[in-house]
This record gives sequence, C-alpha cells and structure tokens, in this order.
Amino acid sequence: MYEQWNEKVYNNIQKQITRALNPNSREKGQMMGGSKSVGFQLPDENFKPRIHPADDPTKSSLYASADEKAFQLTAEGVSYGMEAPTLPNGETNFSASHGGVLSFKNQRV
Repeated sequence: MYEQWNEKVYNNIQKQITRALNPNSREKGQMMGGSKSVGFQLPDENFKPRIHPADDPTKSSLYASADEKAFQLTAEGVSYGMEAPTLPNGETNFSASHGGVLSFKNQRV
C-alpha cells in the first residue's frame, strides 16, 4: 500500500510543487509545443498542490464502504417499493467514490 500511496499521492504532489517552484522556460515550451498560451496567478492566490481524493489508496476502504452503503440503500428502497435513488442531475447510477448524493423522492440520504 505504501508503494501505491507513494506513486499516486506523494509523487503527484511533489511534481506539482516542483513545477510551481521551478517553472519551465516559456520560450522552450512555445517552440516545442508550436503554440503560445498564457498562464497566470493572481497576487492574492496561494499555490496549493491538489490530488483527487479517489487517488489515495489509504481511503479505498472508505470508498468501498460508502459504495456498499449506497447499494444497500438502493436495495432497501426497491424492496420497500420506493423509487430508485437518483443523483441531483437525474442519473440513477451512483458511486460514492465520485461524491454523489442519494435522494429518495427529494429526501437526501
């Protein structure tokens, strides 16, 4: 598990920090990419490295547990004759690892 965490979390954050502290030469990037682009940071913005929470292998058991609970709620709802749960955008496919919210007839679960 440590190797997965090191690869997916630590290395990703380390690359972001390295790029922020040692930006590439804009001139070389323009020559290699064949186009120009503008990137900027506002004076009041602070750099903050980011990763997607689902990439963290130490949290995989939490996501599996949330997915199981979502399935259990769906199964209970169907067995009691309730409508299948829906996501706020109307979809019925749900996975807790993607931060969805279950609702039964406009009731948040």
